[in-house]
Amino acid sequence: MSFDVLFDPIFRAPFVTGLLLSAVLPLVGNYVRLRDEWLAALSLAQVAAAGGLIAVLLGQPTMGGALIAAGTTAVLKGRLAHAGNDNYALLVLLARIIHERPVSAVV
Repeated sequence: MSFDVLFDPIFRAPFVTGLLLSAVLPLVGNYVRLRDEWLAALSLAQVAAAGGLIAVLLGQPTMGGALIAAGTTAVLKGRLAHAGNDNYALLVLLARIIHERPVSAVV
């Protein structure tokens, strides 16, 4: 494999995106871990994925469903006066249940 492939126009944007994310995401991960909000980040990602999956099944755009699911979850969690990570653990479990169902069971 030659390095000319890396600079091909079709691979340039994904290469630069991956390069930037590989520099930024470890810093964000350490910041979130130090603030004990790693479970919140995990649960919002799981809920966004579940929202995207449901949107696809309904014939809607994936990113729209993911954004609506994550945004609604974040707003609802922010409205609750209860502090702690136990709600996030329940969100992860709920999202995993949605992910693991076969498509025929959902439709």
